[in-house]
Amino acid sequence: MKNLVTKMFFIVGVIFTTVLYAQESNRGGVMRIGLVDQCSEKGVGEKYISFASQGGFEPVVLKYTTDKAKITEMVSNCDSIILCGGEDIEPARYNEKPSPKLGKVNKLRDAWEYAVLDEAVKMRKPILGICRGSQMLNVYFGGTLYQDLPSEFEGCSSEGHRLENQGEHSIVAVPGSRFADYIGTLKTTVNSRHHQAAKKLGRGFKATAHSSDGVIEVIENTEYPAIGVQFHPESLVCDKGRKEFLNLLPRPRVKTGFYCDKGSRGKNVVYWAKILSGSPDVDVTFLDGKDVREGKLKGLDILVMPGGTGFGQYESMREEGAAKIREYLREGGKYFGTCAGLAVLMNENDPRGRIKILPVERIRGHYMRGGGDLKVRFEEKWVKELALTNDVYTIQFHHGPVPVPGKSIKGVKMESVGISMNAIDEKGQMNAHRRDSMIGTSAFLYATVDKGEILACNCHPEGRERTRDIVSGAFLRLTGRRIQMPKFTHFPKEFKFKAVGRDSVLKGLEELNKMQ
Repeated sequence: MKNLVTKMFFIVGVIFTTVLYAQESNRGGVMRIGLVDQCSEKGVGEKYISFASQGGFEPVVLKYTTDKAKITEMVSNCDSIILCGGEDIEPARYNEKPSPKLGKVNKLRDAWEYAVLDEAVKMRKPILGICRGSQMLNVYFGGTLYQDLPSEFEGCSSEGHRLENQGEHSIVAVPGSRFADYIGTLKTTVNSRHHQAAKKLGRGFKATAHSSDGVIEVIENTEYPAIGVQFHPESLVCDKGRKEFLNLLPRPRVKTGFYCDKGSRGKNVVYWAKILSGSPDVDVTFLDGKDVREGKLKGLDILVMPGGTGFGQYESMREEGAAKIREYLREGGKYFGTCAGLAVLMNENDPRGRIKILPVERIRGHYMRGGGDLKVRFEEKWVKELALTNDVYTIQFHHGPVPVPGKSIKGVKMESVGISMNAIDEKGQMNAHRRDSMIGTSAFLYATVDKGEILACNCHPEGRERTRDIVSGAFLRLTGRRIQMPKFTHFPKEFKFKAVGRDSVLKGLEELNKMQ
């Protein structure tokens, strides 16, 4: 009997510690996801809690309160937020009068979720909205709803999407959307028990999946890390074991260090800054040489080293900074370098200095190198690893290094990712017929450095809209997150800018944002 009582206390203790409340102190290491109280006697449903736990999160119930300071504290102690399913939303929230077909509303819950969203958005916490939660996200960002699909949405069946026993119907995702990436396919089936859906989309949202009758089933925000789904992934995971829907759980933004000091110059550095700072999936820190020397790389998910001149970058970081990058990599850091970001890593004798972490040197003098279009064929393995849509890309090239195998380095393993298919001459002409040593060399390289990883290239995939899926693929491979990038195709003609140093880059980025 004593053993039975002991076991019962143990089980109760496990259950209690699984469903933690946000006022408890934040434990390091495990990501915490806030489940917003549904303002009912049941609190938050068990499936939502299990869904979060199976996804590797520590579920935290955000208990209803009107105390603004408490709400701020609760939200700040979470890495991301889930808005759960439930009743209809009060139409006054989107400036409409109630429809005769409107279901039960909960004004208390509407106000509570708005208060949570005020804090979450201010802190840029990633958010997943489920069913009502998706509708709430859309309304909060200024969108509207179909109050009743059967009576308001032409072509919708008489029962709408409120199917018995969570019946399923098919949906089709938009190619290249986060949702399509998360579930790994364009067509899938989802459960359905709703009679409302997004009508006019809120600020920054786009529809990325529809049912066969045209009803919006998934919305994604291009300016903020939020996604809303009209179905119930927690039931698909818990009841049917469809683990791919765990990928919908909102992850914290990718902590990205971006080097932009001496040696990193030109418009492409501002281009990079625009991509990273404008992505809803990225939390970017702009680093200078002093930051690197002081070891401000700890805690980064990835370090991005842009183009310019490798010797200039080294001159700013000096050997002290180079040692910090080697340490960062050996302890498990991730590094993505373009052009000079590859050159600075090379293990070659150069009086101007190198980080000397990649077992490669440059072809010098006897090949032709200028600016133009570099055609690169990616290895079959890496087309899959980077989730690319093609195996051959034409990529912007500007005096990039051409690497060849050099002296091996202990603890470093390297392989080719993509091969140059043409040479570039001084005038930017393709298929140079003389001294064509570029052809067949590695344009992209991957290396493991003890616990760390490097993906580096001699070209500029960030420089063009049509090659930016390579950038997204690099983040996916190195950090496990495919980043969404803002639309940005060219610089305005009046943008006259040459970046030199962090402050200069930030000023250029500010000017560019004003022009657009």
